[in-house]
Amino acid sequence: MRETCIAFIGGAVPDTAEFHLPGFWRAGALAQLGFLDAIHSSGMNISLILSCQPMAYHAVSRRWICPGTKIKLYENVHITLVPAINLFAIREIMRWFFSYAYLAVWSLRNIRHRRVVVTYNISYPPILPLRLITWLFRGKLCSILYDVVPPDNFDAGWLRNIIIHGLIKNAGLKCIPWLDGRIVITDELAQAFAPSKPFLRVDGGVTDLVTNRLFELKPSSKDDLVMMFAGSLYDINHIQLILEMFAQHPDAKMKLWVAGDGVLRDTVIEASRIDTRVTYYGALNHDKLFELYQKTDIILCLRDTSDSTMKYHFPSKVLETLLVGKMVMTTPTTHLKKDYGHLCYVLEDETPEGCWAMVQQIWVLTPDERCEKGKKSRDFMLKNRTWKALGPSIKSYLESL
Repeated sequence: MRETCIAFIGGAVPDTAEFHLPGFWRAGALAQLGFLDAIHSSGMNISLILSCQPMAYHAVSRRWICPGTKIKLYENVHITLVPAINLFAIREIMRWFFSYAYLAVWSLRNIRHRRVVVTYNISYPPILPLRLITWLFRGKLCSILYDVVPPDNFDAGWLRNIIIHGLIKNAGLKCIPWLDGRIVITDELAQAFAPSKPFLRVDGGVTDLVTNRLFELKPSSKDDLVMMFAGSLYDINHIQLILEMFAQHPDAKMKLWVAGDGVLRDTVIEASRIDTRVTYYGALNHDKLFELYQKTDIILCLRDTSDSTMKYHFPSKVLETLLVGKMVMTTPTTHLKKDYGHLCYVLEDETPEGCWAMVQQIWVLTPDERCEKGKKSRDFMLKNRTWKALGPSIKSYLESL
């Protein structure tokens, strides 16, 4: 059988300080690095990775040039950052042009091999020209469909809303049935936008960046209960619900640590001024985050399931928190309760009262019981949900195309 060559197109960059610029999206970058790790560790040949320098537009970053360069990812595997001039329309057009050009050259160079192009989502670069290029060169096109349907109440500003709802919802989603392969985050997404078409569901995994930072799990000896939320500070993540629960129980011996950024940042800061039990840490790197995880009793990873688009999303952050080995409180998003309910606490009554009732369920456990449950959660994740563990199934699916 001829060798299968992989070209990956997305926004993958290393999670290092030089790329932590305005415009860097850690969750998306880590997911893409995870997929690359899974594909590479399975023994497949990744011969092209196209990405772009994360950078806010010139009005924010004051930088004019996005230089084209190569970054070593693995031995003999590099990420190619495509060049662009940092002005809104010009930047996107240049990134699209260079991505299509690199892909065409790669297709010609590997014409004797089986070729599979893997894209992260369907909007960068636009999926329709990619479909045409892969068809012309007799390759296969597979998209990783993770963030293709924005939440109902997500507001990114009028210009980005036009792009998100016009380019993604109206144009990109219609292309999903035309793909040769679909790697989806939930079954419902595939069933809604490509019914009866084959797909592989991969709801996320954990990288070495997480496993290398794991600490020894020990029973807690402190009296108060420490809860932590780390992520985007948006309504969709139930920030208001958590703060309301604390406000309703001012005498409870519990603390809330919040890390992250978003539109509710000022709301969290104001809550920390009113209630000394609430502490806001800002956006943290992984080292500092895991220092706090080690001192935490409950990690909160909540999503508002009343949003009609939540059936197309899965909080992959919950996989990282389950690996940490602390008590995890989450909500029943899509298949979460079915696949992970035995490892965490699933909040179905998404109210401050329901949240308080579940906190009390965890509070009555002894420190030894919480520690033992955390160890079982960690063991399960290390065995089944690292990206390297997911590699063989992803390889098998890509080769089947």
